[in-house]
Amino acid sequence: METMRNSLPTAAYPLTQSPDNGEASRTAAPAPCPATAKAASGTARIALCCILGIAAWLRLYHLDVPSMWWDEVLVPMTARLPYERIVERALTLDIHPPLFYLLIKAVMTVSREDWALRLLPALAGVAGVALLYRVGRECISRNAGLFAAVLLAVNPLHLLLSRQVRPYTLVFDLALLSLWAFVALVRGAGWRAMLGICLANLTLALLHFTALLLLGAEGAMLLALACLRRSRRDVANLVFFTLGAAAAAGAAFPFLLGAMSANLSPPNGPQSLAAMAALSSARLGETFWFLPNMISRATITALLLVGVFRLWRADRPTCLLLAGFTFLPFMAVVATRFTTYFNPWHLTILLPAALILAGNGLSLFVPAASARPWFAAALCLALALPYPVFLQERFYAVASHTGPYKSLAALLGRVVEPQDCVVFSDQGLANAALWYADRNGNAGERLRHPHLRPDQDIAGLFFVEIGRASCRERV
Repeated sequence: METMRNSLPTAAYPLTQSPDNGEASRTAAPAPCPATAKAASGTARIALCCILGIAAWLRLYHLDVPSMWWDEVLVPMTARLPYERIVERALTLDIHPPLFYLLIKAVMTVSREDWALRLLPALAGVAGVALLYRVGRECISRNAGLFAAVLLAVNPLHLLLSRQVRPYTLVFDLALLSLWAFVALVRGAGWRAMLGICLANLTLALLHFTALLLLGAEGAMLLALACLRRSRRDVANLVFFTLGAAAAAGAAFPFLLGAMSANLSPPNGPQSLAAMAALSSARLGETFWFLPNMISRATITALLLVGVFRLWRADRPTCLLLAGFTFLPFMAVVATRFTTYFNPWHLTILLPAALILAGNGLSLFVPAASARPWFAAALCLALALPYPVFLQERFYAVASHTGPYKSLAALLGRVVEPQDCVVFSDQGLANAALWYADRNGNAGERLRHPHLRPDQDIAGLFFVEIGRASCRERV
């Protein structure tokens, strides 16, 4: 594995020994020639710029299409409420904490267009690619960071979430920041690293409840370090982290109680551990590669395992930390055996460490170190080209994956008369169609409240459902 100088402080002793009698787990390597190091750094920067350009192109291209779907529309519908109603709804009805609604409310003071509402998740998605490179470089190596950035730039789930009014790209970024600060803390950084962990976790807890899984994983690893190394520093880190974690969990707990009481009762009872492990593994595979391609999922999983093995041989402390960030939350999901509203994007917090390890494994297959940055940029472009060419309908078509609500609202606005009645097959469809109708003059009001004048004796009755709309007249 290539060596580099980490900007994060490195631990002065291994994870399993005390500072008094242990020796450093990292062996000193000869410093590279300054000219060679500068050239390698410049090449990596050029490759990273190419990868970021590709990531931005995929995420920002035609950001105003497709139509927002049900869950997307619920965000601006909630965000247009007064601040106190947003918080009250999060305490009683919603399944998410209120922070993302408040962020979108701020965006809506500028614009309510689809592209504007999606701009924050899209920019967070691009920033996540750059941040993943930086953290991968600091944790392992420059090339591991580059290849991790490639895997994220073309990750179908991350791309999809970057183009939706959903909080998961911000969840990814905050989980990555927490990981970065945590590694720095374990390697010997001081109060700034602890402050970074606490701030990232507090913000993440107000953004999504999966933050609690991350808190548990970090707490378990700090507890293990305190028991194994028995140093005052580790005990102090555990104490201060516990206080910060209590603040983050306490901020999210009232909203979690409201969500559980209103929405999250398991309909079929808990799953067995074996069934839950199988389901969670399938969801994790979809997180690695959301499109239905088992070869891609298996390939990334294999790269992750290669990366773990490679890092284990070179730097066991860092390997244990990254593996802990991936597998401890996963084991917690399996142990809780809770499947209601369990989707691949709920495992977004597992992606940062997993992709860094997979990037470390991928870099092994390019023998020439000097060629790795160029290969990373070329690989990113090759994997990105199918999206606008062969996957246009999936990511850039007018219709979302649940329906063309923008077009539907425009059509209804043209054909429905003030006296006509419109019936939607479900509330999600109604929300999406009426959101767009409200932006077309008074079309939304006409669809909600038909008005039959005394001199009229005929009105149309429209029934609208997914994939079909029908109309019949009545006297």
